[in-house]
Amino acid sequence: MEYYRIAGIDFGLSKQALTRQRESIAINERTWRALKLLLDSNRETVSKDLFVEDVWQGVIVSDASVFKQVQVVRNLFAQMGLQDDLIENVYGQGYRLTLAVNTIKAPKTQVKKTSWTVAALLVLFALVAMVAHQTQPEVDVLDKAQRKNILTLMQEDWQEGLMHVDALLQQAQAYSASDLAYLYHQKGQAHLNLQQFTESREALVKSMAEYRGLRDWLHQGDVAMQMARLYDYLDDNEVQLSHINDSIHYFKKAGAKTKLVDAMLEKASFQRKLKDFPAAKQAYQDALESAEQIDDQVGQMMAINNLAATHLLLNENQKAVALGEQGLALSLKGGNGQHIANSYSFLSQLYWQQNQQKQALNMMSQALTYQIETKSHKHLSPKLMNLNYLLLETGQFSAADRLLSVTESYAAALHVKTGSAVVALYQGMNHAHQSEWQQAHQSLEKSYQIAIKNDIAYKKPTIMGYLSMSRVQNGQFLKAIELASQTLAEAQLGEREKLLAQLALVQGYDATEQTALAQQVLSEISVPEDWIFGQIIHAKITRQRTEPSAIEFRHQQQQHIDTLYQQWSELAAESAFDDALLSRLVEQVNGLVEQLNS
Repeated sequence: MEYYRIAGIDFGLSKQALTRQRESIAINERTWRALKLLLDSNRETVSKDLFVEDVWQGVIVSDASVFKQVQVVRNLFAQMGLQDDLIENVYGQGYRLTLAVNTIKAPKTQVKKTSWTVAALLVLFALVAMVAHQTQPEVDVLDKAQRKNILTLMQEDWQEGLMHVDALLQQAQAYSASDLAYLYHQKGQAHLNLQQFTESREALVKSMAEYRGLRDWLHQGDVAMQMARLYDYLDDNEVQLSHINDSIHYFKKAGAKTKLVDAMLEKASFQRKLKDFPAAKQAYQDALESAEQIDDQVGQMMAINNLAATHLLLNENQKAVALGEQGLALSLKGGNGQHIANSYSFLSQLYWQQNQQKQALNMMSQALTYQIETKSHKHLSPKLMNLNYLLLETGQFSAADRLLSVTESYAAALHVKTGSAVVALYQGMNHAHQSEWQQAHQSLEKSYQIAIKNDIAYKKPTIMGYLSMSRVQNGQFLKAIELASQTLAEAQLGEREKLLAQLALVQGYDATEQTALAQQVLSEISVPEDWIFGQIIHAKITRQRTEPSAIEFRHQQQQHIDTLYQQWSELAAESAFDDALLSRLVEQVNGLVEQLNS
């Protein structure tokens, strides 16, 4: 610990904390380096290059990261009682402190003692220690303020928070059972948010053991909920349900009514995952009523949104929309950024289902704005996938290519095969929509192979439909006919996938001189009016099959194709996703990928 004095205020600095009198604020090592560099400079200007080199140890970072770190230090000085403008931004040079810094010795408490007093005190302390050891409960090392600081650090940056907790656990401290339970709980939650499942389970098991010894029902319920979410990721339904039921039991014993609503919602979501929709709807309704009885607005919002999502799965769209709007209003009133993000994301899906792409993108923009501000990775993956799809639908090819690249890295870092298959599909779609069929074919074949190898049903008909078209466009006519026929036999076949497979058959039959079969398939085709790409492909194939002598008809078809492309271009302009928001999103996902791969 090093001690400093600025403007008559004394404080101590270590790698773990900034302290003044009895107050202590947890910090991470990067913040410690920033503080020490500025304090040791003692009013001398620290160049930006030196600041980056010393604080980040050679890692290349953005100007935004530097500004954020300086703000963190400013806030810490303010908490010590120092002026807000203590750090001056020297234009074009760097940063410096505006007040002098003095290095001081550790503060000491002066007490005048006689020799006999000292001896008596030593004996007394020994007796007190002996009695205390035998009769008194453990004393917590971590007080409420320290625990709050740890929690704040975790919320700001899970990786930095985890490093801080690990450093505390490695210290030779006489931690109480309560301390250990808390530290392992935070450690387990951090690992879970960083998708490090084995480490998360180990820490949560240790935390549960400590809380069980303390007969702390409330926190046992919290850990059980975390364990349930962990086993949801691991796709172990039996163990997941067991932990959900445990959490309900513990919250009832603790009399924690708000947390009990959360556990009820968790169980309802579990039933929905198993497609037991009647039970899920009733469970969400029960949770909603329980939340209303205790005026739990967040619980009400969560129950309403999830109930709406269940109605959506059952194609009860009107009920879903009404509930979605009600849920957004409650989440905005509650003010929780993650809940607001999820509400906007859900409304985006509702508008998407109704083919209102512009409104859907607007809702998704709002969702991601709140998602980024919360710095949480929870529920990020579905938002990324939905945004990618909306960009494809609205013809924003460049933005889609940029986002798909980082989404591909994110899916690979998570080792999620379904995600990798869908990303490859969307990359193929993006190329196909720009008539880049060779590149489309590579991505679509990759997506298909991942789906087949890992028995992935999600989006499989879409993968097959687009791949059928890419095969025929690349001259693989027999393979295209075979796959298109298999696509049409799929049970969960939508209008779009059906059209792609039929058009692939038409071209495949034409190329293999099976004209009668081609004409038969063509006569059965129905083109979805809300799908520009499908209309373009259908018009192109119709024009190609028209005799060259039918000049007027071919000209009309070309005009129709040009008009469709113009409509798509106008839709892209009207729905353009905010470039600054996209950059922030890409930066956040890239940072998460680095953490997952480290």
